[in-house]
Amino acid sequence: MCESDKLLFVQSIEKVKDSIRKLEKPFKFANIEEFTLTDALKKYNDDVSSVEMGDATEEEIASNTTEVEKLYAANNVAVKHAQTRGEKAMLLKAELIK
Repeated sequence: MCESDKLLFVQSIEKVKDSIRKLEKPFKFANIEEFTLTDALKKYNDDVSSVEMGDATEEEIASNTTEVEKLYAANNVAVKHAQTRGEKAMLLKAELIK
């Protein structure tokens, strides 16, 4: 690589680093009112409490239990992937911002 190419490469890298640094600070897209879930949660709890759930057969209970276990297992895998990728992203960020 000739010196001018090296210089151009270093300048490009610095521009990328500057862009990434700008992304670290949050910025406001639009005026959005504060969002709270208190009222929605109360309504949901009231609605659920007012519904009669009915009876489930042993077979339905067993099937539902199996499906919920599968859901939890899939969720645990997704959480692990997110954590790993988050850690890798932070390492990359630290390397780029040096």
